Amino acid sequence: MTTRPAYRYLGRFTAMAAAALLLQAAACGTHPAAQAEKLPPGVTKARLVSVVDGDTVDVKALAGARLPGTRVRLIGVDTPESTKAVEPYGREAREATVFTHKRLLGKTVYLEKDVSETDRYGRTLRYVWLGPPPAKPTEE
Repeated sequence: MTTRPAYRYLGRFTAMAAAALLLQAAACGTHPAAQAEKLPPGVTKARLVSVVDGDTVDVKALAGARLPGTRVRLIGVDTPESTKAVEPYGREAREATVFTHKRLLGKTVYLEKDVSETDRYGRTLRYVWLGPPPAKPTEE
């Protein structure tokens, strides 16, 4: 009678444990890594998936507060529009879009809610942070 090495069973156990965790996460509606990070109310952890223009981006929510939409208008950032046919500030609009693209595209960001959920165009309004926002607001 041959005996199997213990590591063969360990590999099967690890795979079954990982599958169980994924099923549990699917049942809860969140990823296990997202459950570990405690975010303050009104804060969403998201991945920036595309840049519309210098002050508007598309995101994929990863954890935290629910977003009303995936298109986000960045609070406190005002750049010329680059999506209109007639642009009086075409070069500046392109520069702003390139800047936002270089700084944020593909990064994990934290989106913090302010007073309003959306603007008049239906875009989600949020402050954007490259790291978790401070617990207390700053006065700067």
